Amino acid sequence: MNKVIERTMIVPNMHLLTVEAPEIAHKIRPGQFVIIRANEEGERIPLSVAECDLDKGTITTIFM
Repeated sequence: MNKVIERTMIVPNMHLLTVEAPEIAHKIRPGQFVIIRANEEGERIPLSVAECDLDKGTITTIFM
């Protein structure tokens, strides 16, 4: 399971989520999505990647 690095509320009901995922950060391309789940049995939520940091191995998404 990947580690959450940062979760910030940008404005009410808009959140920024940064996750440690070095394999994804190196392979992700513009327009692709990642699947986020709160736990193993949780719903699969597709989110677009807003930013990736190759040096830190993180990806960032923004969602409501």
